[in-house]
Amino acid sequence: MSAKSIFFLFLMIICLVLLVSYAFTGSFEFYRLIQLAIKTGTLQIGGKAPIVERIYINDSLTTMTECDPVLYGNCTLECNENGNRTYRINATIYDENGDCASFTNVRAYLCQGSGACNSIVDIYEVPLSSPAQYGLRCNFTGELRGIEYFRRWENWRINVTAFDTQNLPNNTVRNAYYNQKAGLIYPYPTGDTIVLGTITNFDVWSLGLGGNTTKNTGNVRLNVTYNASDFTCAANTIAITGTNYAVGNDTTMNNYMLINDDRYVPVQYFPAGGMRRCGNYPCLADEDGAPNWANYTLYWHINVPTGTPVCTPAYTNSIEVSQYAYTLAG
Repeated sequence: MSAKSIFFLFLMIICLVLLVSYAFTGSFEFYRLIQLAIKTGTLQIGGKAPIVERIYINDSLTTMTECDPVLYGNCTLECNENGNRTYRINATIYDENGDCASFTNVRAYLCQGSGACNSIVDIYEVPLSSPAQYGLRCNFTGELRGIEYFRRWENWRINVTAFDTQNLPNNTVRNAYYNQKAGLIYPYPTGDTIVLGTITNFDVWSLGLGGNTTKNTGNVRLNVTYNASDFTCAANTIAITGTNYAVGNDTTMNNYMLINDDRYVPVQYFPAGGMRRCGNYPCLADEDGAPNWANYTLYWHINVPTGTPVCTPAYTNSIEVSQYAYTLAG
């Protein structure tokens, strides 16, 4: 092919490219076709901390009570005498980001008093989980187990703290009220019968027969009162006259109170300051430490008058023990 023919063919190709460019772009600015590219757009949304809107608590599986910030005391805790109790806690969390069901760090704290309530000072702590999501809200639930009966009554606090997926925290604290419970076991742990022993001499005071322990099984200090009826056996009776039947805290007659056979005049016998609360679950110490006045050992002192007939199998009487909250201490 000649040089002239080659040049002509090149001009034809240039014209064809210009025509194609015009057909697609409406102009001969075909260089723009070379500059077109796909770009990636990015958008960042600032995190918003969740809001713990509502807290509920109960000690059953059916009824939940809301801890309301205005109605103080409507969220109550009941003492399980001489035992532990489990409370179920529900919390409603509002999350503008809409991913509250992904939260893995939601915790509830139960504290005494009116101060801060968090992981440093809490008495009980439990994770809340199993979120059920409804729009921008989630309900979390958990169980606070092993709440001991002897914990001090009155004002408590419940704190629910939530961390979202960006680790932004929020917490809400509500008031609660731990109800007062006066409870007593006597004799402890032997059951219903107080063993008063055997008298071998008439008209002589026994020294500390039948020591039995009284145990405070509630969450308040107690006043404790005692009363007793006459001893009976078939037709025979040993009358309680106020000079032959006493209760004390040792085996001697140095510290005792006489029992009066009058149920309207009970004998109060308890440590100074009231019979204290237990300091742990086995009640090996009281709230103030030693001596343990939450477990109180009693000794019965008996004087049987001369001429009292022997009774088979034994004389019996009833001993009435009652308790009520000590008025000057918690």
